[in-house]
Amino acid sequence: MEELFISKALLVQLLRFAETRGVHTTHWEKKQGSVEVEVIPLLEAEKLYAHIEHKTGDREFGLHLGATGNMAALKIVGQLIQFSDTVETALEKAIEYLQLLTNAFNIHLKKGENTFRILFELDRRCPIDFPVAARHLMSSVMAFAYKEIRFLIGKNCLPLDAALQFRTDATDQYYRIFNTHLKFEAANNYLEFDKGILQQRIHYADYELLMVLEKVACERLMQLNDHRKTFRSKVKSMIYTQLEPALPSVSDVATLLNLSSRSLQRKLKEEGTSYSKITEEIRKELAVIYLKKDHSVKEVSYLLGYAESSSFINAFRKWFRTTPSAYREMM
Repeated sequence: MEELFISKALLVQLLRFAETRGVHTTHWEKKQGSVEVEVIPLLEAEKLYAHIEHKTGDREFGLHLGATGNMAALKIVGQLIQFSDTVETALEKAIEYLQLLTNAFNIHLKKGENTFRILFELDRRCPIDFPVAARHLMSSVMAFAYKEIRFLIGKNCLPLDAALQFRTDATDQYYRIFNTHLKFEAANNYLEFDKGILQQRIHYADYELLMVLEKVACERLMQLNDHRKTFRSKVKSMIYTQLEPALPSVSDVATLLNLSSRSLQRKLKEEGTSYSKITEEIRKELAVIYLKKDHSVKEVSYLLGYAESSSFINAFRKWFRTTPSAYREMM
């Protein structure tokens, strides 16, 4: 399972917004190294989101970030949206090239007889592993989407319905931005509009420029996919191929990669991780898979290499803040 990330474009937008709120991020940028990298792990973004929330005391700063953002912040994805011919085409381009911005969520377009919904589906790991980033990221992207639809067609268009999976004590702030009462703690994140909006022409449409931009976007998407093939991902893939079902040792994987155990650990450390962190991540992923297959807690404990079921249950509580049995019932 690939690591979740946000792009440099979203990171820079977040840092600049923090500065307007009086939160200095120079120390954070130095700590993380250059922000000129293409993507940043969502784990690091989680720390930044939490830092900004703590410093500003604003639990809804993601909402305000989205409401004040602009298309230029999305770089080439924003240009693809802006130069599409209709709102429907713009949404299709956003969906197609979303991976240039983040893999933390997906966007789906669902058409009804008289309405359509833009569904924002978070990766299932987000609310559990990155709760602060997930909440701010989702509120900002939905506020930004609503703002930009109005900008593209040059007139106001009220949502017919809207919902967020998160709860808030600031419902009035959401009403002021979305001009409608949202459902909170809902099953899905979505915005619903009159279907006629999909065929609204975009004032900035430029077909020839769109074709050039799309070619560049395709090349960048391929480059990003190559960039994300880190040493960490190679090690993780190798571990998955060697499951028996016990996880292979670090020396076993190092041998398969023609490395010494020390060299393997050093290369992982350079990427900010370790063999033990990767194996714990794999155990976490496999635990969910095995529970879905109706294995007993005792069987899952054995498959994951725990000597005692109690050790597995304690680890599972740390990962998901609940027991394996309760998690299975929830699924």
